[in-house]
Amino acid sequence: MNSRTGCLVGVVSIAALGAAACAGPPPPRAAAEPLADALFHQDSRWRGGDGAYSIELGAGTGVPRSLWLFGDSFVERPGVGLGRSGCAMPRNTVALMTGDDPRTARLDFAWRGTREEPSAYFADEGELWHWPLHGLRVDDAVIVFCSTLKRDGEGIFGFAQVGWTAYRLTGIDGPLETWEQQQLATPSTPFPVAVGTAVVADGESVYAYALREPGDHALFLLRWPRVAFARGELLTPDWYDAGQWRPHADLRAAPAPILAEAAPEFSVHREAGADGEPARFVMVQILGFPAGSLAWREAPRPEGPWSGARVLFVPPEAARERVFTYSGKAHPQLRGPGLWLSYASNHAEFGTVVADLSLYWPRLVRVTGEGGRGR
Repeated sequence: MNSRTGCLVGVVSIAALGAAACAGPPPPRAAAEPLADALFHQDSRWRGGDGAYSIELGAGTGVPRSLWLFGDSFVERPGVGLGRSGCAMPRNTVALMTGDDPRTARLDFAWRGTREEPSAYFADEGELWHWPLHGLRVDDAVIVFCSTLKRDGEGIFGFAQVGWTAYRLTGIDGPLETWEQQQLATPSTPFPVAVGTAVVADGESVYAYALREPGDHALFLLRWPRVAFARGELLTPDWYDAGQWRPHADLRAAPAPILAEAAPEFSVHREAGADGEPARFVMVQILGFPAGSLAWREAPRPEGPWSGARVLFVPPEAARERVFTYSGKAHPQLRGPGLWLSYASNHAEFGTVVADLSLYWPRLVRVTGEGGRGR
């Protein structure tokens, strides 16, 4: 099971959450959308997963499409029945969404391997595996970032991150089964980091957010020229460091973080200004662990300065004993009033997740009002 929840933001006190919720103007309105959750139940073989990053592909075929990326996923083996017991658990799966309204769109899932033994879409490398992070379509390709992990203990938190990688996907305007993937060369760093937790384009640059992991979840920012990124040339980024951009070749230690501590998973997207206002960048995350709440920050530029985290929605699963809620992010390409968000739920006991089909699915939430401009 994708237990990146073990890397989540440290315990946040109830008082701290309350302060975050009360500071500033009234919060936007957020509500669960159970009818939209049916999006993830369209393939009876795919029986739950987390992560749920999404990347807009556009309408190159005349219909809006998005790529969804999941971490550890339950996938049916022949003869296992309708539950999760006996399912395979590939370390990652993907899905192609046709349409841009989650209440009516089609979602086609994909993984590799055989019918009897499903395996990860981004293949394991011996004892190492990949959990997808975010990515971006530029021109005729999608670049997807992944963290690389290995087992280093027992139980659902018995893993360690050992690096990151990236893939370039091509043929993306065709059927999912015809897509091709190429693992890219990525630069080494003098400090532990996972690059690609969120990716956003602005002007002629593509920006990627990177977490110190393992470590304190300090947040860094790097960028590439758009044309180099589209070709999958990732070896020479620039890093934002205390008000200036430094070439990767000059990096001798970690640059100054843009946030002292960030969530292990989040999204960042650019929103055009309304009524003559300047554009803003919106970060959606989970605040708190284990009972995490969906929250947002905003900034005038990719590097910040970022506002404090503001609670938007408390998942109902957070009230359940030994359940944790995590993996919060936004999906700004989805249509409808407001902004669509997602989160995942998990349990401290793997057996409970296998038996309880109400857990370990992406859940969708819609935000309206200020902070939920959407599209």
